Amino acid sequence: MFLCIPLRLGTFIVASLSAIVCLIFAFHDNSHIVRLFAGGYCKTTQDISVICSVTGVVFGVAGALGAWYNKTSFIKAYNWWQLARIVAWVFTYVYDFPLLITCDSWVNSIDKMTADHGWNVIMYQLAMDAECDYEKNAFMTWSILALMVFMYITYCTSRYLELMQAMPRHLLRAPKDLASGAFHAYSLGERSFLNGTVGKSGEEVPDDADMGPSMGPPMGMGGPMPMGSMGPMGPMVPGMGPPMMGPMGPGMGPPMMGPPMGPPMGTMGSPMRPPYGSMA
Repeated sequence: MFLCIPLRLGTFIVASLSAIVCLIFAFHDNSHIVRLFAGGYCKTTQDISVICSVTGVVFGVAGALGAWYNKTSFIKAYNWWQLARIVAWVFTYVYDFPLLITCDSWVNSIDKMTADHGWNVIMYQLAMDAECDYEKNAFMTWSILALMVFMYITYCTSRYLELMQAMPRHLLRAPKDLASGAFHAYSLGERSFLNGTVGKSGEEVPDDADMGPSMGPPMGMGGPMPMGSMGPMGPMVPGMGPPMMGPMGPGMGPPMMGPPMGPPMGTMGSPMRPPYGSMA
């Protein structure tokens, strides 16, 4: 805000000042300074100024508390009051500008001005003091400047409100890639599907519907083997496939046992020395 104040701090300061200024304007609604900024040169604009000032005290305090405690609802209420104040400012221009433009007529043709606008003490006094041009220029300068500043403050408050309502980046979740709702599927194990009807309305299964894979054992397979028998295996049921171990084909390699590593255990070679008793 104003290129040097953070949004939260700026909103707190502006809301607090709004409550204080509106409280002062509510008790001095007919003063000259208040008319230069907020208007009030006729009874209608004076009532508008008082209503905006009284409500500004309440909503200004709400905006300050919202910025202090990070209450989104308080900031939103304060921002709505700011927007309503801008609309009331426009209505003030609609009523006060024609009076200031024809201010000199309150001296020259007072009867006509009274018939058109009713008796107005403020305009009559300005015309008698010859301050119509000064009052008109001062009101256009200060009120338009105040309106521009107020519109900028309202914009900054809206930015702060959007920042409060935005989800932090560390909480963002990527959207899930869910299937389209234009298609649906039925489970083959549903009772309605097994009975030949599907859906809540009971529509019949079409003839060309894909019934899916068979739920039973493959064709040619025997029944389940009883679990209670712990004896030797019975004869193999036909169709169970070839035995696990077939004859070894050629080329599978020599047998594991090679030729003997030496003479038989019972045969010994020639003696290493002559027998006892015979000496060469």
